[in-house]
Amino acid sequence: MGTNARAALIFPLVAMLLCWPMATALAQEQEAADDEAKPAEAQSGSNGLKIGVVNLNKIQQQYGELQARQDDLQAWADQRAARLGELPNFLFLSAENFEEIAAILAKPNLSEEDKKRLEELRGVSQEKEKRFLALQSNPQRTPQEGDEYNSLLESSNMREVRLADLDNQFKVEFAVKRGEAIDSLMAKVSEAITAEAKAQKLNIVFDADVVLFADTDITDAVIKRLNAGQAEADDGQEGGGDQGGQ
Repeated sequence: MGTNARAALIFPLVAMLLCWPMATALAQEQEAADDEAKPAEAQSGSNGLKIGVVNLNKIQQQYGELQARQDDLQAWADQRAARLGELPNFLFLSAENFEEIAAILAKPNLSEEDKKRLEELRGVSQEKEKRFLALQSNPQRTPQEGDEYNSLLESSNMREVRLADLDNQFKVEFAVKRGEAIDSLMAKVSEAITAEAKAQKLNIVFDADVVLFADTDITDAVIKRLNAGQAEADDGQEGGGDQGGQ
């Protein structure tokens, strides 16, 4: 993930344009239902479309839950990347010991025992690496030393392959977590836009970046709905906690 992790974490709200037909259709269905309930003479004077816009970049910046989820995912990715960055220090361990180290480094928090074990096996790997480098610099190795050198080389190569596998697993896990967060948040944003479009009787809602002029900008109202919903959820959780303590 490296230095590009932050850029990769930005939730692409522009992709929500795919959800606009749903919001538009719901708003239009509501208006059609309202029109059907009106007398024919009342309908004849309202044939124009009422167009709204929403600034997705502003929503991304001011939607509290989105920022919190992004920060949480960033912290998780930073920790995992840092832990994976330690594994090259253990390339000369046996397969069993390397897997032990990988399991320890995958833990969210390390105990004192974990830290002690890391240092112990780091020392083992360093000693083997020193031996490997010494053998590598000796062009006149004995047959026994040649076998030892080849064994150490093969071991380190196999650990590097395993390290690449773990890195790929990290990327997949990151993509899954990011996708789950996006799906959850996009559903909430889409619901807020749909609700506001219906409340203001809009026929169509566009991204503000692709429209030069529209009747109504609903961005602030959508952000208010989103953050109000988050506050209500937080209050509900706090209330549940108080009840549990009684």
